[in-house]
Amino acid sequence: GLVLLRRAQNQPTTEFDHLLLETAPGDEETTLRIAEGIFYEGQEQFLEGNRLEAYRLWAKAYQRTPRIFIADEKISSVMRKLQSEFESGGGKQRILDEYRSRFQSNPSDPQILYPFLLDNLFLLGLLPEVYEERETLSGSVVRWNRSLEDRGEHPYPHFRLSIIYLFLGELPHALREIQICVDKLPVKKQHALKIAQLRELCSLLTELGERRDEFINQGLSADIWERAGFVDPFQLRAWRESGLSPEQAASFRDAEISPKQAREWSDHGVSVDLARVWKEEGFSDPYTVRQWIRAGVTPIEAKRWELQSSLPLETTVQYLKAGVVDPAEAMRWAAVLQVPFEAAAWRDFGFTPEDAALWRDTGFTQPSEAAIYRTRGLSPDEALREYNDPDGSLDKRE
Repeated sequence: GLVLLRRAQNQPTTEFDHLLLETAPGDEETTLRIAEGIFYEGQEQFLEGNRLEAYRLWAKAYQRTPRIFIADEKISSVMRKLQSEFESGGGKQRILDEYRSRFQSNPSDPQILYPFLLDNLFLLGLLPEVYEERETLSGSVVRWNRSLEDRGEHPYPHFRLSIIYLFLGELPHALREIQICVDKLPVKKQHALKIAQLRELCSLLTELGERRDEFINQGLSADIWERAGFVDPFQLRAWRESGLSPEQAASFRDAEISPKQAREWSDHGVSVDLARVWKEEGFSDPYTVRQWIRAGVTPIEAKRWELQSSLPLETTVQYLKAGVVDPAEAMRWAAVLQVPFEAAAWRDFGFTPEDAALWRDTGFTQPSEAAIYRTRGLSPDEALREYNDPDGSLDKRE
C-alpha cells in the first residue's frame, strides 16, 4: 500500500521498492507502477549525466517485468525521446570522442570499453533488454551457451553472446556470433535486433584495437601522460589504472585526491571541483555526496543535517525534496509519519506533527479532509462524531 501511495504522489522509489520488485510476485498493476517508479528514477539519473546508473536501474525494472515494461507506452515514449535527444545533441560523436581520448591515454585499460558499449546499445534501442553487469560477463557466457545446449541452435542466444563478447573485447567471437545471426535470422528480425549496426560497432572496435597495439608499441601513451606531469612510474601506473584521462587525472591529483578515490568520484558523476569542496567539509563517500547534490544541498547544510538528525540519508533526501529543510522539524515528522511526502502534505495544510498525530489517531488519514473540519473549529473527536453522524440522529435519540 505504501509503495502504491508513493507512486500515486510521484514520490521517489526506495530501496525497499527495488527489493519488492525483485522478490514479491504482486499483481500486474502494482508491479508495473513500481517498475515505472524505478524507470523514472533512472530517467532522472540519465538527465543528470549518470548514464551508467540509469542503465542499471532500467535493467532492474526490465528484468522483473519485461512484458509490461515493453508494453507501457509512457515508458517507451520517454525512452525514445531520450534516445532522440541524446543523438541529436551530438551524443554519438561525444561518446566516441570520450572513448578515443581515454583509449589513447590508457590503451590497456579494459574498463573503458564497458560504458562506451552501453551508450551505443542505448542509442541503438537495445537497452535495457541486453544490459549486462560488468562483474557477471563470464557467467553470462556460460548461461547463454547452456541455453544453446538446451534449446538447440536458436538465433537469440547467439545474438546475446555477440554482445557479451563485445563487452569482453573478444571481437572475433563477437563477429562469429553476429554472422550466425545473419545466416539464421530473417531480414526483418535482423533489422529489429540491429545486427548490421552491431557488425559496424565490431569493425570500429577492431580498428581501434589495431591502433591500441600501435600506441603501445610506439610508446605514445606514456608520452601523453608525461606531458600531463606524470613522470614517476609508480604514480603513472596507479593513475592509468584509474581509467581517467591524463587531464582528468592531473586535476584530481592537484586536488590531492588519490587515483582510487578519483575513479569513485568520477563514476558517481562528481567533478573534481565539487569533490574538492565536499572533501574540505569532511565528506569522503562519493555516493553520499551525490545524493546530497541531487537534493540541492550545500556541504555546510549537509553537515548540519548529519549533526542534528539521525534519519537515514535516503529519508533525509525525501524530506528535502518535499520542502522540509529543518532537521529538527523532519525528526518531529518522522516520529509521526513514515513517508516524508505524506508528512509534507499535512504540513502544507498547516498542521504541526503533533496536530497531525491527533487527527490521524482519530481516524482522519487525509489532511485535506481534516483541514475542513478544523477550519470550522471542530476538534478531532468532534469531527469524528459529525463524520459518523452527519445529521445528528444519534444525539436526538439520546
